[in-house]
Amino acid sequence: MSSTDKLSYGLIGFFVFLHLALISSFGISADAAHYGMYALNPALSYFDHPPIVGWILIPSQYFFPGIESLRLTTILFMTINSLLLLRLAKQLYPNSELTPVFTLVLFYLSLITQLLGWGMVPDVPLMTWNLLIVLSALKLKQAFSLKEFILFGIWVGLAGLTKYTAIVIPVALMIWLALEKQLVSWLKQPGLWIAVVIAALMLIPVIVWNIENDWVSFAYQFDHGAAGEWKISNALRMQVAQFAAYAPLAYVLGILVMVAALLGVLKSKAEFTSGQRLVFVMAMLHLGLVAWSSGNGELLPHWGALGWLLMAPLAANKLLQLWREKGKFSKISLSALGGLSVLLWVLLFVLLAFKPVASIKGSEGAFQDLMGWQEAADRAVELAAKHDTEYLWVDNWSYTSRVAWYSRNSGITIQVVDGKPNQFDLWNGEPEASTTAILVTPVKHKKDKPKEIELAGSQCEWLENLDYRYDGVRINLFNFYLCSPE
Repeated sequence: MSSTDKLSYGLIGFFVFLHLALISSFGISADAAHYGMYALNPALSYFDHPPIVGWILIPSQYFFPGIESLRLTTILFMTINSLLLLRLAKQLYPNSELTPVFTLVLFYLSLITQLLGWGMVPDVPLMTWNLLIVLSALKLKQAFSLKEFILFGIWVGLAGLTKYTAIVIPVALMIWLALEKQLVSWLKQPGLWIAVVIAALMLIPVIVWNIENDWVSFAYQFDHGAAGEWKISNALRMQVAQFAAYAPLAYVLGILVMVAALLGVLKSKAEFTSGQRLVFVMAMLHLGLVAWSSGNGELLPHWGALGWLLMAPLAANKLLQLWREKGKFSKISLSALGGLSVLLWVLLFVLLAFKPVASIKGSEGAFQDLMGWQEAADRAVELAAKHDTEYLWVDNWSYTSRVAWYSRNSGITIQVVDGKPNQFDLWNGEPEASTTAILVTPVKHKKDKPKEIELAGSQCEWLENLDYRYDGVRINLFNFYLCSPE
Protein backbone atom coordinates (compact mmCIF):
# COMPACT_ATOMS: atom_id res chain seq x y z
CA MET A 1 0.00 0.00 0.00
CA SER A 2 1.40 3.39 -1.03
CA SER A 3 1.90 6.26 1.41
CA THR A 4 -0.94 8.20 -0.24
CA ASP A 5 -3.28 5.22 0.15
CA LYS A 6 -2.36 5.02 3.83
CA LEU A 7 -3.08 8.73 4.16
CA SER A 8 -6.44 8.36 2.42
CA TYR A 9 -7.57 5.49 4.62
CA GLY A 10 -6.24 7.36 7.63
CA LEU A 11 -8.50 10.30 6.76
CA ILE A 12 -11.50 7.98 6.47
CA GLY A 13 -10.62 6.38 9.81
CA PHE A 14 -10.31 9.81 11.43
CA PHE A 15 -13.75 10.75 10.12
CA VAL A 16 -15.24 7.58 11.63
CA PHE A 17 -13.44 8.13 14.95
CA LEU A 18 -14.69 11.71 15.33
CA HIS A 19 -18.27 10.74 14.62
CA LEU A 20 -18.20 7.76 16.96
CA ALA A 21 -16.65 9.92 19.68
CA LEU A 22 -19.52 12.41 19.56
CA ILE A 23 -22.31 9.93 18.77
CA SER A 24 -24.12 10.61 22.06
CA SER A 25 -23.10 14.19 22.77
CA PHE A 26 -26.20 16.02 21.45
CA GLY A 27 -29.87 15.46 20.68
CA ILE A 28 -31.50 14.37 17.47
CA SER A 29 -32.08 16.84 14.62
CA ALA A 30 -35.46 17.49 13.02
CA ASP A 31 -34.67 15.56 9.83
CA ALA A 32 -33.06 12.61 11.62
CA ALA A 33 -36.05 12.35 13.95
CA HIS A 34 -38.45 12.51 11.00
CA TYR A 35 -36.72 9.66 9.15
CA GLY A 36 -36.33 7.75 12.39
CA MET A 37 -40.12 7.88 12.64
CA TYR A 38 -40.22 6.44 9.11
CA ALA A 39 -38.37 3.39 10.45
CA LEU A 40 -40.91 3.02 13.25
CA ASN A 41 -43.77 3.19 10.72
CA PRO A 42 -42.73 0.95 7.78
CA ALA A 43 -44.61 1.67 4.56
CA LEU A 44 -44.29 1.39 0.79
CA SER A 45 -43.51 5.10 0.65
CA TYR A 46 -44.04 8.36 2.52
CA PHE A 47 -45.52 11.81 2.10
CA ASP A 48 -42.37 13.77 1.31
CA HIS A 49 -39.87 11.12 0.16
CA PRO A 50 -39.65 7.61 -1.30
CA PRO A 51 -39.11 4.87 1.29
CA ILE A 52 -35.43 3.85 1.22
CA VAL A 53 -34.29 6.24 3.96
CA GLY A 54 -36.84 4.70 6.31
CA TRP A 55 -36.20 1.12 5.20
CA ILE A 56 -32.46 1.53 5.80
CA LEU A 57 -33.10 2.54 9.40
CA ILE A 58 -35.55 -0.27 10.24
CA PRO A 59 -32.88 -2.81 11.36
CA SER A 60 -31.27 -0.28 13.69
CA GLN A 61 -34.57 0.40 15.44
CA TYR A 62 -35.60 -3.24 15.52
CA PHE A 63 -32.41 -4.55 17.14
CA PHE A 64 -30.98 -1.50 18.95
CA PRO A 65 -33.63 1.24 19.20
CA GLY A 66 -32.36 4.75 19.92
CA ILE A 67 -30.43 7.70 18.53
CA GLU A 68 -27.05 5.96 18.62
CA SER A 69 -28.14 3.16 16.29
CA LEU A 70 -29.60 5.73 13.87
CA ARG A 71 -26.24 7.45 13.83
CA LEU A 72 -24.27 4.23 13.47
CA THR A 73 -26.23 3.50 10.30
CA THR A 74 -25.46 6.97 8.99
CA ILE A 75 -21.75 6.67 9.83
CA LEU A 76 -21.67 3.34 7.98
CA PHE A 77 -23.20 4.84 4.83
CA MET A 78 -20.94 7.91 4.93
CA THR A 79 -17.91 5.63 5.29
CA ILE A 80 -19.05 3.64 2.23
CA ASN A 81 -19.50 6.95 0.39
CA SER A 82 -15.94 7.94 1.31
CA LEU A 83 -14.52 4.66 0.01
CA LEU A 84 -16.51 4.91 -3.23
CA LEU A 85 -15.45 8.53 -3.71
CA LEU A 86 -11.81 7.54 -3.21
CA ARG A 87 -12.20 4.75 -5.77
CA LEU A 88 -13.82 7.14 -8.25
CA ALA A 89 -11.09 9.77 -7.82
CA LYS A 90 -8.42 7.15 -8.47
CA GLN A 91 -10.23 6.07 -11.62
CA LEU A 92 -10.71 9.63 -12.87
CA TYR A 93 -7.08 10.61 -12.19
CA PRO A 94 -5.01 7.41 -12.45
CA ASN A 95 -1.75 9.32 -12.92
CA SER A 96 -2.11 11.53 -9.85
CA GLU A 97 -1.45 10.09 -6.40
CA LEU A 98 -2.43 13.32 -4.63
CA THR A 99 -5.80 14.00 -6.31
CA PRO A 100 -7.65 11.18 -4.46
CA VAL A 101 -6.22 12.34 -1.13
CA PHE A 102 -7.25 15.95 -1.68
CA THR A 103 -10.65 14.76 -2.92
CA LEU A 104 -11.26 13.35 0.54
CA VAL A 105 -9.82 16.48 2.18
CA LEU A 106 -12.25 18.74 0.32
CA PHE A 107 -15.15 16.37 1.00
CA TYR A 108 -14.36 16.24 4.73
CA LEU A 109 -13.81 19.99 5.06
CA SER A 110 -17.49 20.45 4.24
CA LEU A 111 -19.53 21.21 7.34
CA ILE A 112 -22.50 19.52 5.70
CA THR A 113 -20.48 16.32 5.24
CA GLN A 114 -19.68 16.30 8.94
CA LEU A 115 -23.27 16.99 9.98
CA LEU A 116 -24.61 14.33 7.60
CA GLY A 117 -22.29 11.90 9.34
CA TRP A 118 -24.68 11.99 12.33
CA GLY A 119 -28.04 12.65 10.71
CA MET A 120 -29.54 10.31 8.15
CA VAL A 121 -31.33 12.13 5.34
CA PRO A 122 -32.18 10.81 1.84
CA ASP A 123 -29.12 12.58 0.43
CA VAL A 124 -26.80 10.17 2.27
CA PRO A 125 -27.88 6.93 0.52
CA LEU A 126 -28.44 8.90 -2.69
CA MET A 127 -24.70 9.65 -2.66
CA THR A 128 -24.04 5.90 -2.39
CA TRP A 129 -26.26 4.92 -5.31
CA ASN A 130 -25.03 7.82 -7.49
CA LEU A 131 -21.38 6.90 -6.98
CA LEU A 132 -22.18 3.28 -7.81
CA ILE A 133 -24.07 4.41 -10.92
CA VAL A 134 -21.08 6.45 -12.11
CA LEU A 135 -18.63 3.60 -11.51
CA SER A 136 -20.97 1.16 -13.26
CA ALA A 137 -21.50 3.50 -16.23
CA LEU A 138 -17.74 3.88 -16.68
CA LYS A 139 -17.36 0.08 -16.68
CA LEU A 140 -20.08 -0.26 -19.31
CA LYS A 141 -18.43 2.38 -21.45
CA GLN A 142 -15.36 0.17 -21.61
CA ALA A 143 -17.27 -3.04 -22.34
CA PHE A 144 -20.95 -3.97 -22.35
CA SER A 145 -21.84 -6.69 -19.85
CA LEU A 146 -25.24 -8.11 -18.91
CA LYS A 147 -24.13 -8.49 -15.28
CA GLU A 148 -23.04 -4.85 -15.14
CA PHE A 149 -26.26 -3.69 -16.80
CA ILE A 150 -28.25 -5.56 -14.14
CA LEU A 151 -26.23 -3.87 -11.39
CA PHE A 152 -26.66 -0.56 -13.18
CA GLY A 153 -30.45 -1.03 -13.17
CA ILE A 154 -30.43 -1.89 -9.47
CA TRP A 155 -28.43 1.23 -8.55
CA VAL A 156 -30.75 3.44 -10.62
CA GLY A 157 -33.79 1.80 -9.03
CA LEU A 158 -32.38 2.37 -5.55
CA ALA A 159 -31.77 6.02 -6.40
CA GLY A 160 -35.38 6.36 -7.49
CA LEU A 161 -36.49 4.79 -4.21
CA THR A 162 -34.44 7.35 -2.30
CA LYS A 163 -35.29 10.83 -3.55
CA TYR A 164 -37.46 12.32 -6.30
CA THR A 165 -34.60 14.54 -7.49
CA ALA A 166 -32.89 11.32 -8.64
CA ILE A 167 -34.63 12.04 -11.94
CA VAL A 168 -31.53 14.15 -12.63
CA ILE A 169 -29.38 10.99 -12.84
CA PRO A 170 -30.82 9.41 -16.02
CA VAL A 171 -31.00 12.86 -17.63
CA ALA A 172 -27.31 13.39 -16.90
CA LEU A 173 -26.45 9.94 -18.25
CA MET A 174 -28.25 10.63 -21.54
CA ILE A 175 -26.50 14.01 -21.93
CA TRP A 176 -23.15 12.35 -21.23
CA LEU A 177 -23.76 9.56 -23.74
CA ALA A 178 -24.83 12.12 -26.34
CA LEU A 179 -21.61 14.09 -25.74
CA GLU A 180 -19.64 10.86 -26.03
CA LYS A 181 -21.54 9.98 -29.23
CA GLN A 182 -22.52 6.64 -27.69
CA LEU A 183 -26.23 7.17 -26.98
CA VAL A 184 -27.34 5.19 -30.02
CA SER A 185 -25.01 2.27 -29.31
CA TRP A 186 -26.27 2.06 -25.72
CA LEU A 187 -29.90 2.20 -26.84
CA LYS A 188 -29.25 -0.81 -29.07
CA GLN A 189 -28.08 -2.91 -26.13
CA PRO A 190 -30.70 -5.37 -24.74
CA GLY A 191 -28.90 -5.12 -21.40
CA LEU A 192 -29.82 -1.45 -21.11
CA TRP A 193 -33.51 -2.22 -21.52
CA ILE A 194 -33.24 -4.99 -18.95
CA ALA A 195 -31.73 -2.38 -16.62
CA VAL A 196 -34.61 0.01 -17.38
CA VAL A 197 -37.16 -2.72 -16.57
CA ILE A 198 -35.37 -3.56 -13.31
CA ALA A 199 -35.31 0.10 -12.25
CA ALA A 200 -38.98 0.54 -13.19
CA LEU A 201 -40.05 -2.56 -11.25
CA MET A 202 -38.18 -1.32 -8.20
CA LEU A 203 -40.25 1.87 -8.25
CA ILE A 204 -43.55 -0.01 -7.93
CA PRO A 205 -43.82 0.58 -4.14
CA VAL A 206 -43.74 4.35 -4.66
CA ILE A 207 -46.35 4.19 -7.43
CA VAL A 208 -48.66 1.89 -5.47
CA TRP A 209 -48.43 4.04 -2.34
CA ASN A 210 -49.19 7.21 -4.31
CA ILE A 211 -52.16 5.58 -6.04
CA GLU A 212 -53.52 4.66 -2.62
CA ASN A 213 -52.91 8.19 -1.33
CA ASP A 214 -54.17 10.28 -4.27
CA TRP A 215 -50.66 11.00 -5.60
CA VAL A 216 -50.01 13.21 -2.59
CA SER A 217 -46.20 12.92 -2.83
CA PHE A 218 -46.09 14.16 -6.41
CA ALA A 219 -48.48 17.00 -5.62
CA TYR A 220 -46.32 17.96 -2.63
CA GLN A 221 -43.09 17.88 -4.63
CA PHE A 222 -44.60 20.04 -7.35
CA ASP A 223 -45.99 22.58 -4.88
CA HIS A 224 -42.78 22.48 -2.84
CA GLY A 225 -40.66 23.34 -5.86
CA ALA A 226 -43.03 25.92 -7.34
CA ALA A 227 -44.34 27.59 -4.19
CA GLY A 228 -43.49 31.23 -3.52
CA GLU A 229 -42.20 33.98 -5.73
CA TRP A 230 -38.88 33.25 -7.41
CA LYS A 231 -36.26 35.86 -6.48
CA ILE A 232 -32.64 36.13 -7.50
CA SER A 233 -31.84 37.32 -3.97
CA ASN A 234 -33.00 33.96 -2.58
CA ALA A 235 -30.85 32.05 -5.07
CA LEU A 236 -27.82 34.19 -4.19
CA ARG A 237 -28.38 33.61 -0.47
CA MET A 238 -28.32 29.89 -1.15
CA GLN A 239 -24.94 30.29 -2.84
CA VAL A 240 -23.59 32.18 0.17
CA ALA A 241 -24.90 29.41 2.43
CA GLN A 242 -23.16 26.80 0.28
CA PHE A 243 -19.92 28.81 0.32
CA ALA A 244 -19.78 28.35 4.09
CA ALA A 245 -21.47 24.95 4.35
CA TYR A 246 -19.33 23.14 1.77
CA ALA A 247 -16.02 24.82 2.73
CA PRO A 248 -14.96 28.08 1.07
CA LEU A 249 -11.99 26.34 -0.57
CA ALA A 250 -14.08 23.56 -2.13
CA TYR A 251 -16.78 26.00 -3.24
CA VAL A 252 -14.39 28.40 -4.98
CA LEU A 253 -12.49 25.55 -6.64
CA GLY A 254 -15.80 24.15 -7.88
CA ILE A 255 -16.74 27.51 -9.39
CA LEU A 256 -13.32 27.67 -11.08
CA VAL A 257 -13.89 24.19 -12.55
CA MET A 258 -17.24 25.36 -13.94
CA VAL A 259 -15.74 28.52 -15.43
CA ALA A 260 -12.84 26.59 -16.98
CA ALA A 261 -15.28 24.09 -18.49
CA LEU A 262 -17.39 26.89 -19.99
CA LEU A 263 -14.32 28.57 -21.46
CA GLY A 264 -13.18 25.21 -22.82
CA VAL A 265 -16.50 24.76 -24.61
CA LEU A 266 -16.29 28.27 -26.06
CA LYS A 267 -12.75 27.59 -27.27
CA SER A 268 -13.69 24.09 -28.55
CA LYS A 269 -11.06 22.55 -26.29
CA ALA A 270 -11.59 19.21 -24.56
CA GLU A 271 -11.11 19.91 -20.86
CA PHE A 272 -12.24 16.54 -19.49
CA THR A 273 -11.74 12.85 -20.06
CA SER A 274 -14.88 10.78 -20.56
CA GLY A 275 -15.21 9.87 -16.87
CA GLN A 276 -14.52 13.41 -15.71
CA ARG A 277 -17.15 14.67 -18.14
CA LEU A 278 -19.77 12.31 -16.69
CA VAL A 279 -19.07 13.47 -13.15
CA PHE A 280 -19.13 17.12 -14.23
CA VAL A 281 -22.46 16.80 -16.06
CA MET A 282 -24.08 15.06 -13.09
CA ALA A 283 -22.73 17.61 -10.62
CA MET A 284 -23.82 20.56 -12.75
CA LEU A 285 -27.36 19.27 -13.27
CA HIS A 286 -27.80 18.61 -9.57
CA LEU A 287 -26.31 21.94 -8.46
CA GLY A 288 -28.30 23.73 -11.15
CA LEU A 289 -31.53 22.18 -9.88
CA VAL A 290 -30.66 23.23 -6.33
CA ALA A 291 -29.75 26.76 -7.42
CA TRP A 292 -33.00 27.19 -9.31
CA SER A 293 -35.28 25.67 -6.67
CA SER A 294 -33.71 27.84 -3.96
CA GLY A 295 -35.05 30.93 -5.74
CA ASN A 296 -38.46 30.49 -4.11
CA GLY A 297 -36.98 30.94 -0.64
CA GLU A 298 -36.18 27.35 0.28
CA LEU A 299 -32.70 27.54 1.83
CA LEU A 300 -31.64 24.04 2.86
CA PRO A 301 -27.89 23.77 2.21
CA HIS A 302 -27.75 19.96 2.40
CA TRP A 303 -29.74 19.82 -0.85
CA GLY A 304 -26.48 20.41 -2.71
CA ALA A 305 -24.56 17.61 -0.99
CA LEU A 306 -24.60 15.23 -3.95
CA GLY A 307 -23.47 17.91 -6.39
CA TRP A 308 -20.50 18.95 -4.27
CA LEU A 309 -19.59 15.32 -3.61
CA LEU A 310 -19.33 14.73 -7.36
CA MET A 311 -17.45 17.97 -7.84
CA ALA A 312 -14.81 17.03 -5.23
CA PRO A 313 -12.41 15.07 -7.51
CA LEU A 314 -12.52 17.81 -10.17
CA ALA A 315 -11.98 20.50 -7.52
CA ALA A 316 -9.08 18.57 -5.98
CA ASN A 317 -7.39 18.28 -9.37
CA LYS A 318 -7.94 22.01 -9.96
CA LEU A 319 -6.36 22.77 -6.57
CA LEU A 320 -3.20 20.83 -7.44
CA GLN A 321 -3.08 22.38 -10.91
CA LEU A 322 -3.35 25.93 -9.57
CA TRP A 323 -0.76 25.25 -6.89
CA ARG A 324 1.74 23.95 -9.47
CA GLU A 325 1.14 26.39 -12.31
CA LYS A 326 0.10 29.71 -10.80
CA GLY A 327 2.06 32.33 -8.93
CA LYS A 328 2.36 33.63 -5.41
CA PHE A 329 -1.02 35.39 -5.36
CA SER A 330 -2.80 32.17 -6.31
CA LYS A 331 -1.09 30.24 -3.54
CA ILE A 332 -1.87 32.93 -0.98
CA SER A 333 -5.52 32.95 -2.04
CA LEU A 334 -5.80 29.18 -1.88
CA SER A 335 -4.09 29.15 1.51
CA ALA A 336 -6.47 31.81 2.84
CA LEU A 337 -9.52 29.88 1.61
CA GLY A 338 -8.10 26.68 3.06
CA GLY A 339 -7.41 28.37 6.38
CA LEU A 340 -10.95 29.75 6.54
CA SER A 341 -12.35 26.30 5.74
CA VAL A 342 -10.31 24.68 8.51
CA LEU A 343 -11.35 27.42 10.95
CA LEU A 344 -15.06 26.79 10.24
CA TRP A 345 -14.49 23.05 10.58
CA VAL A 346 -12.75 23.45 13.94
CA LEU A 347 -15.47 25.80 15.16
CA LEU A 348 -18.13 23.21 14.31
CA PHE A 349 -16.42 20.50 16.34
CA VAL A 350 -15.66 22.83 19.25
CA LEU A 351 -19.35 23.73 19.41
CA LEU A 352 -20.56 20.13 19.24
CA ALA A 353 -17.92 18.65 21.55
CA PHE A 354 -17.77 21.34 24.27
CA LYS A 355 -21.00 23.35 23.86
CA PRO A 356 -19.33 26.60 24.99
CA VAL A 357 -22.59 28.57 25.12
CA ALA A 358 -21.49 30.42 28.23
CA SER A 359 -18.20 31.60 26.73
CA ILE A 360 -19.14 32.20 23.08
CA LYS A 361 -21.93 34.75 22.95
CA GLY A 362 -24.69 33.88 20.51
CA SER A 363 -23.60 30.25 20.09
CA GLU A 364 -26.71 29.01 21.89
CA GLY A 365 -28.64 29.41 18.63
CA ALA A 366 -26.66 26.51 17.18
CA PHE A 367 -28.21 24.17 19.74
CA GLN A 368 -31.87 25.15 19.59
CA ASP A 369 -32.62 22.29 17.22
CA LEU A 370 -30.63 19.76 19.26
CA MET A 371 -31.19 20.40 22.97
CA GLY A 372 -34.20 20.59 25.24
CA TRP A 373 -36.56 18.55 23.08
CA GLN A 374 -36.32 15.40 25.20
CA GLU A 375 -37.33 17.38 28.27
CA ALA A 376 -40.14 19.14 26.42
CA ALA A 377 -41.55 15.87 25.08
CA ASP A 378 -41.38 14.24 28.52
CA ARG A 379 -43.19 17.16 30.13
CA ALA A 380 -45.84 17.21 27.39
CA VAL A 381 -46.57 13.52 28.00
CA GLU A 382 -46.85 14.16 31.74
CA LEU A 383 -49.30 16.99 31.14
CA ALA A 384 -51.34 14.85 28.76
CA ALA A 385 -51.66 12.18 31.47
CA LYS A 386 -52.55 14.80 34.08
CA HIS A 387 -55.31 16.25 31.91
CA ASP A 388 -56.52 12.85 30.69
CA THR A 389 -55.85 13.28 26.96
CA GLU A 390 -54.05 11.07 24.46
CA TYR A 391 -53.24 13.87 22.02
CA LEU A 392 -50.29 16.21 21.65
CA TRP A 393 -50.46 19.07 19.17
CA VAL A 394 -47.39 20.79 17.76
CA ASP A 395 -47.33 23.79 15.43
CA ASN A 396 -44.84 22.63 12.77
CA TRP A 397 -43.87 19.26 11.24
CA SER A 398 -40.16 19.67 12.06
CA TYR A 399 -40.95 20.44 15.69
CA THR A 400 -43.41 17.55 15.68
CA SER A 401 -40.81 15.05 14.49
CA ARG A 402 -38.63 15.63 17.56
CA VAL A 403 -41.53 15.61 20.01
CA ALA A 404 -42.81 12.43 18.33
CA TRP A 405 -39.40 10.75 18.47
CA TYR A 406 -38.86 11.43 22.16
CA SER A 407 -42.43 10.40 23.05
CA ARG A 408 -42.50 7.39 20.72
CA ASN A 409 -42.97 4.85 23.54
CA SER A 410 -45.67 6.78 25.38
CA GLY A 411 -48.66 5.72 23.29
CA ILE A 412 -49.52 9.39 22.73
CA THR A 413 -50.92 10.60 19.38
CA ILE A 414 -48.99 13.48 17.80
CA GLN A 415 -50.72 15.87 15.39
CA VAL A 416 -49.59 19.00 13.52
CA VAL A 417 -51.82 22.08 13.73
CA ASP A 418 -50.30 24.36 11.09
CA GLY A 419 -52.99 23.46 8.53
CA LYS A 420 -50.49 22.18 5.95
CA PRO A 421 -50.55 18.57 4.68
CA ASN A 422 -47.78 16.42 6.15
CA GLN A 423 -46.78 12.86 6.99
CA PHE A 424 -48.26 13.06 10.49
CA ASP A 425 -51.72 13.65 8.99
CA LEU A 426 -51.40 10.27 7.27
CA TRP A 427 -50.18 8.53 10.40
CA ASN A 428 -52.37 10.13 13.07
CA GLY A 429 -55.08 12.08 11.29
CA GLU A 430 -55.65 15.82 11.25
CA PRO A 431 -56.37 17.64 14.52
CA GLU A 432 -60.02 18.30 15.28
CA ALA A 433 -61.54 21.06 17.37
CA SER A 434 -63.60 18.49 19.24
CA THR A 435 -60.40 16.98 20.67
CA THR A 436 -58.79 17.84 23.99
CA ALA A 437 -55.03 18.06 23.55
CA ILE A 438 -51.81 19.45 24.98
CA LEU A 439 -50.33 22.02 22.61
CA VAL A 440 -46.53 22.41 22.57
CA THR A 441 -45.08 25.61 21.08
CA PRO A 442 -41.30 26.09 21.09
CA VAL A 443 -40.38 29.76 21.26
CA LYS A 444 -37.20 31.37 19.98
CA HIS A 445 -35.40 32.60 23.06
CA LYS A 446 -35.17 36.22 21.85
CA LYS A 447 -38.97 36.57 21.67
CA ASP A 448 -40.79 37.88 24.72
CA LYS A 449 -44.21 36.43 24.01
CA PRO A 450 -45.11 33.00 22.64
CA LYS A 451 -47.50 32.69 19.73
CA GLU A 452 -50.66 30.83 20.72
CA ILE A 453 -52.07 28.60 18.01
CA GLU A 454 -55.74 27.68 18.08
CA LEU A 455 -58.07 25.76 15.83
CA ALA A 456 -61.43 27.27 14.97
CA GLY A 457 -63.80 25.99 17.62
CA SER A 458 -60.98 25.14 20.06
CA GLN A 459 -59.82 27.26 22.99
CA CYS A 460 -56.25 26.94 24.24
CA GLU A 461 -55.37 27.91 27.81
CA TRP A 462 -51.74 28.42 28.80
CA LEU A 463 -50.54 25.97 31.44
CA GLU A 464 -46.82 26.50 31.95
CA ASN A 465 -43.49 26.79 30.20
CA LEU A 466 -40.21 24.91 30.23
CA ASP A 467 -37.10 27.09 30.22
CA TYR A 468 -34.30 24.79 29.06
CA ARG A 469 -30.83 26.09 29.94
CA TYR A 470 -27.29 24.83 29.57
CA ASP A 471 -24.51 26.33 31.70
CA GLY A 472 -27.02 28.95 32.77
CA VAL A 473 -27.75 30.06 29.20
CA ARG A 474 -31.24 29.66 27.77
CA ILE A 475 -31.24 27.35 24.78
CA ASN A 476 -34.97 26.79 24.31
CA LEU A 477 -38.26 27.94 25.77
CA PHE A 478 -41.33 25.73 25.38
CA ASN A 479 -44.90 26.73 26.21
CA PHE A 480 -47.64 24.22 26.98
CA TYR A 481 -51.38 24.81 26.52
CA LEU A 482 -54.48 22.81 27.24
CA CYS A 483 -56.72 22.97 24.17
CA SER A 484 -60.34 21.90 24.45
CA PRO A 485 -63.62 22.43 22.58
CA GLU A 486 -65.23 25.84 23.18
